[in-house]
Amino acid sequence: MKKIQYNRGFTLAEVLIVVGILAVLAGVAFINVQSYMRSMEQLERDGIAKEIFMAAQNHLAAAESQDYLSLSNTEFGTAESKIDGVSDSGDGTFYFVVDDYDSQVHSGGSLLALMLPPAALDDTVRLGGSYVVRYHKDSGQVLDVFYTKKTGRYKLTLTETDYPDLLKKRGDNNRDARKTYSRDNAVVGYYGGTEALGLTVGDKLNMPGLKVENKERLIVTVTDTNDVINRDDVKMRLAVTGLTSGKTKTVELNTITTGGYDIIKKTFTIVLDDITTSGKRFFDLYGDEGLIPGEDIVIRVDVENTAQLTASQFREETTNSLFGYDPNYPMEDANTARIENIRHLENLSAEQSMLGNSGIGEKTVSVTTAEQTSDLSWTDFKKVIKPSDPDSVQVFGNTAGKFLPISPAVALSTYKGGNHSITDVQIAATANAGVFQSLKNATVENLTLKDFDIATTSGSAGALAGAAENATLQNVLAWGENAQITGTVNAGGLIGSMSGGTVQNSAAAVYVTASGSAGGLIGTADGTTVKYSYSGGHTNNGEYKNSAATDRYEDNVRSTGGDAGGLIGTLSGTGSVENCYSTCSVSGTTAVGGLVGADTGVSISGCYATGLVSGGTETTGTFAGTVSADNLIDGNNYYYEIINQNQETDIPPVGGNAGISLNQIDKDLKSYNEFVTLESGAKPYDNKLASMYGGQYGLKAVTGYGHYGDWPAPETLVINVK
Repeated sequence: MKKIQYNRGFTLAEVLIVVGILAVLAGVAFINVQSYMRSMEQLERDGIAKEIFMAAQNHLAAAESQDYLSLSNTEFGTAESKIDGVSDSGDGTFYFVVDDYDSQVHSGGSLLALMLPPAALDDTVRLGGSYVVRYHKDSGQVLDVFYTKKTGRYKLTLTETDYPDLLKKRGDNNRDARKTYSRDNAVVGYYGGTEALGLTVGDKLNMPGLKVENKERLIVTVTDTNDVINRDDVKMRLAVTGLTSGKTKTVELNTITTGGYDIIKKTFTIVLDDITTSGKRFFDLYGDEGLIPGEDIVIRVDVENTAQLTASQFREETTNSLFGYDPNYPMEDANTARIENIRHLENLSAEQSMLGNSGIGEKTVSVTTAEQTSDLSWTDFKKVIKPSDPDSVQVFGNTAGKFLPISPAVALSTYKGGNHSITDVQIAATANAGVFQSLKNATVENLTLKDFDIATTSGSAGALAGAAENATLQNVLAWGENAQITGTVNAGGLIGSMSGGTVQNSAAAVYVTASGSAGGLIGTADGTTVKYSYSGGHTNNGEYKNSAATDRYEDNVRSTGGDAGGLIGTLSGTGSVENCYSTCSVSGTTAVGGLVGADTGVSISGCYATGLVSGGTETTGTFAGTVSADNLIDGNNYYYEIINQNQETDIPPVGGNAGISLNQIDKDLKSYNEFVTLESGAKPYDNKLASMYGGQYGLKAVTGYGHYGDWPAPETLVINVK
């Protein structure tokens, strides 16, 4: 028999029946999936509510030692007795509704900050959740915690209006009501009531160790003093909270995920700011959480039991994120940076530390004043960072072994040196170079810069700053037997290029070389007032010759393509030079002078120059290369004649102008001896001067700290006659 094959499909009626059945099944399945997802979400939120409950209870127990009951009534939260419709309300029961933890805690001190300090909770809970903590104030007992998420699925931000309704939905009998909460169909977690009564009491926890080192690096060392720290129910967290931003970042410490753990010493080492390692600046590590570079920070470490009742233990310290900090000697101004270390100094640079950057928030830290409180050494800094190879240390990717010139935030207006020093700074730059790349409308005072080696391939250079605009220098000294400043454009012992401003009671005794204008104190000064300041030279056995005793001059100040002056290379504008001197030897290619290279209108009064001058042009003078007679005030300027005699032709006081006459210091014995004062406190580099003058400078000094550097001594016996 043949089989009969039927090829026809389902009828329309059959298809509709199947579709209907599938739709019903899908609907039932979807309901079950939705219910399952809500149950899982509620289970998670119940667990988080328990975590908050345990943290609040254990920290509330710890707060007893802080006498929390002495807080004002406004700091306990909301009194439940004031809520209508709450049947079991009574005196002593309070609650907090938390919707923005950081702002609520930072807006004022409250018990919430003691119950739930930042280190008590993970950031995802502390910042990402909305929750209610209900407690009894006098007994110190946490009663209930409700928790929900502010973002994601089934989210809700709790408000005060939710509180009465939430109290009606406590306990196991109301799980379904919390799983589909009436407002916004959210899921609310809960812990408390009878379940909390079954909690056991755990062993007493030991207080953790906490050490903060704010030096070459900002480092926190936490010591694990509890043997149970690796158990799942015991947590140790570090929290860093900004006192300006109000933001906090927490780090959970354990031996598995936290770097820097020493299993022998049982310590964790956490770096908060390291300017020599990529990605380790404070801004790199904490800026993403909204903390602000330069703000004071509270560093807190907490140890707590998350499963048993026992008082949490903690330690905390306050320091600054970028600069020094000493609570016993606070800065007078809140906008003052304390400079105790090279790291603090480098962090003044906005380029380096992101000082002035607001991060995520709108607030910033403005540093208007920096106050140096100790001597700083670039060499010592490098040795601490990398003892085995200090010259490989790099600051913010700068040339290895070299200091990064500070590019300060615009707000910096005052640097107080405190009569301290900065030593051994080495700079290899491609722009303006000095401790500061540039200064604008700033005052620098009472600071010594010693043994610097600064060079730039494209810009001006000075020990203090490559360039300055309307700056004020008071009692600033740069010196060092082999210290040298080299600028591609202009160079000066203190400032390469300066416009406006004042330099007073300041000095430099360093080698200066420039392709443009070179000056022992300032390379170029436009509209600047300089008074009671000097530049010290270098001699060998009292003479301006090198150690090989050849005829080559010991060029203290040298320009290879511009003006050169013992004190200032080029003077212009409406400033003045008053009661200053130079003992530097000078050489240059354009206008060259013992005190000033070229002066196009600035008055000079009460000054003298003793240095050997070499120019080879008509604009070369023992006192000035070029200057108008009208600018030499009162005839009280001097030069040391004998030093520049017996060259191929005698060099006049002012180059190219035989009509200008100046006083010759050594023209005769009487006038010379009247000029001599034998100022004490001299620090010459030349051994002969040190032995013959016994710490005294033979001519008139103009600063309060004597004379640094060398001076000529061709008339030794005369100098000692008074």
